Amino acid sequence: GYCFVRFTTKDAALRAQKQKDGYV
Repeated sequence: GYCFVRFTTKDAALRAQKQKDGYV
């Protein structure tokens, strides 16, 4: 439930951060 959503959100945030760094 909550932990799974939290983990997924964290993973998405890390993935977005990597993409952002890659674009820059």
